[in-house]
Amino acid sequence: MPYPAPVLPVPAASKALLRALEERGIRWHPGRVIEWLETNMKELVSTDGTTMDFDLFLGVPRHVDPSVVVASGMSVAGWIPVNALTLETAYPDVIAE
Repeated sequence: MPYPAPVLPVPAASKALLRALEERGIRWHPGRVIEWLETNMKELVSTDGTTMDFDLFLGVPRHVDPSVVVASGMSVAGWIPVNALTLETAYPDVIAE
């Protein structure tokens, strides 16, 4: 993960998660961004060129706007701005998550 903690806004949650990972022998590697996976060799390659073996990889792909959202003009810097309480956008009767 590229961040210094797993749940940045909630330090107590990060601490609990890191403790649970440690109890299970799972290593946490902050400050890393994965460039690609060598799935046949079960190895990942970080953007800094380092490699690491893995048994199971669970990841979230890079977030990008779908082309239809970009074409609609709703996207601002890769995201659709919403009202945090209602998820309403600047467009009438349109919500986004």
